[in-house]
Amino acid sequence: MFLDEVQNTSPGLQAKLLRVVEEGCFERVGGSETMAVDVRIVAASNRMLESCVESGSFRRDLFYRLNIVSVYVPALRERRGDIVPLAEHFLDVFSARHGLRRPRLSPEAAASLCAGTWGGNVRQLENVIEQAVVLSNAQELTPDHLRLTDASGPDEAPAGSFADALRHAARAAVENALKLTDGNRKRAAEVLGISRSALYARMREFGLDQRPG
Repeated sequence: MFLDEVQNTSPGLQAKLLRVVEEGCFERVGGSETMAVDVRIVAASNRMLESCVESGSFRRDLFYRLNIVSVYVPALRERRGDIVPLAEHFLDVFSARHGLRRPRLSPEAAASLCAGTWGGNVRQLENVIEQAVVLSNAQELTPDHLRLTDASGPDEAPAGSFADALRHAARAAVENALKLTDGNRKRAAEVLGISRSALYARMREFGLDQRPG
């Protein structure tokens, strides 16, 4: 059982987790029968759990139960040799997922990716690559195809620009999907990974052509 961002669990849930770890049993919500479970727990945290224990937000007894074998994963900016291989992997994943031609990563684009500080780590890189795959129609990605406005850290983006950037990216994604599918709404929705009704809502929001297609 994988517990992601375990530091955010509530005190009540921490008590229940402790019982599962110590006794290997639990009751379902609304049930009265005690059920046995045999699981191996892998927990991940983006904060040092020791500091959470000291601040009182995480149970000390649960921490010692979970902290049997610890693996520290450095931030992405501390292992820049992983950035390009991860980007290439995400190009494979998202090109296949969206049914699009897989673009190449140009040397200049790779250099731009490696230059970022990546405050959001791998998830931020994943989002950047997915946007580039969906929004571009190029055989080779250049730095212009990569939306790296916050890759140097969240504090360096202009104030008030985040919502505008999201809206611009969403409109560009819809327009590009419609262009790639020659205006086929059903296929465009599939490319975007949303329902057709959600696509029409976005088209109304952005003032795009509403004629059937």
